[in-house]
Amino acid sequence: NPSGFAFDLDNRFLFTCNDNGRIYVSTGAGGTPTLLFSLPHAKCLEVDSLNRIVVNSADEAKLRLYTGSGVLSNAAFATAQAGTPLARGPGGRWGTDIYAVGTGGELLRVMLDGTTTNVGSGFATVSDLRFGPDGALYASDFASDRIYRFTQPAVPGADATIYARVTDPVRLSFAPDGTLFAGRDNAGSGGGNSDAVKIHRIGPGGSPVSEYGNTSITDPDAVFYDATGQFSGTPDAVLVAGEQLTTSNGKIVRILPDGTVTTIYGPTSFGFNPNLIVHDVAVGRLLISDNEGGKVWTMTNTTPVVLFSLPLALALTVDAAGRIVAGTDDTGLRLYSTDGVLLNSQWAMAQSGTPITHGPGGFWGTDVYFVGTNWNLMRMDTNGVVSQAGTSFGGMDGFAFGPDGALYASQLNNDLIWRIAPASMVAPTLTLTLTEAGPLASWLGITNLTYQPQTSTNLANAKAWADYGPAIPGTNGPASLTFSITAEPARFFRLKSDN
Repeated sequence: NPSGFAFDLDNRFLFTCNDNGRIYVSTGAGGTPTLLFSLPHAKCLEVDSLNRIVVNSADEAKLRLYTGSGVLSNAAFATAQAGTPLARGPGGRWGTDIYAVGTGGELLRVMLDGTTTNVGSGFATVSDLRFGPDGALYASDFASDRIYRFTQPAVPGADATIYARVTDPVRLSFAPDGTLFAGRDNAGSGGGNSDAVKIHRIGPGGSPVSEYGNTSITDPDAVFYDATGQFSGTPDAVLVAGEQLTTSNGKIVRILPDGTVTTIYGPTSFGFNPNLIVHDVAVGRLLISDNEGGKVWTMTNTTPVVLFSLPLALALTVDAAGRIVAGTDDTGLRLYSTDGVLLNSQWAMAQSGTPITHGPGGFWGTDVYFVGTNWNLMRMDTNGVVSQAGTSFGGMDGFAFGPDGALYASQLNNDLIWRIAPASMVAPTLTLTLTEAGPLASWLGITNLTYQPQTSTNLANAKAWADYGPAIPGTNGPASLTFSITAEPARFFRLKSDN
């Protein structure tokens, strides 16, 4: 009863035989399998980047490690679900470690020394794992008749990277210097939504990461960095809002620069669960969504007042026309005037509970961004015209544009904060190829940017660079230019973009 296949780095074919508890090896096309070693009820196997064999049994909640010749080297290499599927990472962002399912249904990354890292959740019923040629992870779910594909967010013309790994991140807010504050929801760690925990403070560039505030705060979903002190009463304080523990009443607190936590509003005597705080810069106020009370509040000092009612209000932003775009746990986005008058109850279709934000200009423009019903990143202009901006944005809980012009997105269940930065923030790679017609310069151009090829015969003279030909607009695709052959003993080339 063969149940698990793998090829090792020597191109040998390995497979497990579950019924008789054996692992076989076959060398060469059509080679007769021979017994390599035995393991009762051997289920799945994989070969790691050192050509060692990682295998498990349907009877044991652990992985075993064997040498390539079949000698047991570690009988308790790592703890994992009995009979877990196994897959080796293809490199890149996944690395080349072994991936398995943990005893709690989590997706585990198993390092070469057996150390495990939790990189996902909800995999308890997954029956197989495999990386595709596209670099994505695929998982089959026997019980639900589904195949899942897992990959990172992608936006044409931008680079997506993991900015930070923190526990249960939800809403995000930046300080002007790039310090990021992330709210938390302990339900992501198996606790309750209103549990008392500390928010995260993430230094510019993604480190250091620390828990912020001298004391824990119940349900610290919403966060806002108050640089001027207009809304908190203290410059550089962080507003944090959420429910009281085990009640539907809520409050707004502030964390002072020295870490002191004090309450500035509440606890209320009525249902109040502020879960997002948005700065309406043009009006000089904060907008606060309250899904418990079903309201959107506005705050111009330290006291919030109701602007309009919206059952299960969750996400908010202000568009380029100063209007309010709001979302709930249904699939429709609503449009309100600055004064809170409903203008359109079906302004756009979106994923239930989607985060919403608006672009800062430049590469992103000033459109409103949200997650669509198919998990793609969508953008919407002031006329309500929606277009796709990116893919694989499922499970996002918070959006914020940083002072660096990048989009940041939090994933509660994966303990990740993503950074999606325009590729214009990274110097394009210039490739030179000698052809019969002359040197061919090629590069990848980005839409909304132009590129000016330049040449020089003297690198020692910074002023010796001269434009060659016209500036070439980027198209989110390859661009090239052929230079004429000249008589100089040496000529240098560079590319200047307008970012």
